[in-house]
Amino acid sequence: MIDVHKLTPVTFHSYTSSARDRIFEVEYTSDSDIDSLEKELVELFNKEGIKNVFGGKVRRDNKVVFEVIYQGLTLYYGFYDWIFSIGLSYYSEHESMKKYVKAEVEK
Repeated sequence: MIDVHKLTPVTFHSYTSSARDRIFEVEYTSDSDIDSLEKELVELFNKEGIKNVFGGKVRRDNKVVFEVIYQGLTLYYGFYDWIFSIGLSYYSEHESMKKYVKAEVEK
């Protein structure tokens, strides 16, 4: 399982967002390790003071993306209709111009 303490939280992409250029994807249920991972990510982002697009606390929802850095690489952990994915980019309807945002290796 993924150790969230090895992740550096960057940005929370609120409803409606999805991970793209996926390198991993799996369906999950509400009693799975993936469901627990989402809870841990919410706690991590809130502990670090990262806000949602509206300036409030990060919370669990359908169609959200957690942007993190892992070993210098920006990754996007997406939760979308009971599918968990890890991607190299994301898409968000909330962001202006509705474009893909590519991940970059942290310099």
